[in-house]
Amino acid sequence: MDNNIITERRISAFVVFGIVLLIITAAVTYAYFTAEIQGSEEEDTVTLKGGIMQIAFDGGKIINLEGAFPKPGPVATKDFTVTGNNTTVAPMNYTLTLKVTENTFSSNVLKYRMTGTNDDGSGSTVPDIVDLTDIETGAQDIFLGSGTFGATTGGDKVHSYSLEIHFPSSGVIQNEEQNKNFSGYVQILGIE
Repeated sequence: MDNNIITERRISAFVVFGIVLLIITAAVTYAYFTAEIQGSEEEDTVTLKGGIMQIAFDGGKIINLEGAFPKPGPVATKDFTVTGNNTTVAPMNYTLTLKVTENTFSSNVLKYRMTGTNDDGSGSTVPDIVDLTDIETGAQDIFLGSGTFGATTGGDKVHSYSLEIHFPSSGVIQNEEQNKNFSGYVQILGIE
């Protein structure tokens, strides 16, 4: 056999092998970090191929305001924890969103703020929202921010949060806001 034919076949084999290896690597990487929702809690547990994140709420998931009136402090507080167990060498990222399912209050009457604590020192929490931030009327998704758990956590690590809903006095009569409703919840999403 001619040496040129043997060399061409070897080069062709290496090219085919390289393409197959690239396709396998891409498929494995995609599958490794693809999030899926599992279990009876549905969106409260996010399972990533390299770990698990769970969100737990003090007093249930839903935030409801009915018959609220203006006052100096929060009219509702939702305390919750995000627990991550990362078994990979890559950080495990997540986002938090306030899913407002109903808000019949006028725009900017209700406000929110949120603080977080990195209980176990793994990764970083969603940055604090210190200033009271306006909530528009109607159903909407409010992006609260992104957090992360460090690589290979060695077990469950906890980020604790406190989300406050405020109905501050505007200095004028706010009777038109009586008998209005607000309902929502916090959602966690795992991200690559």
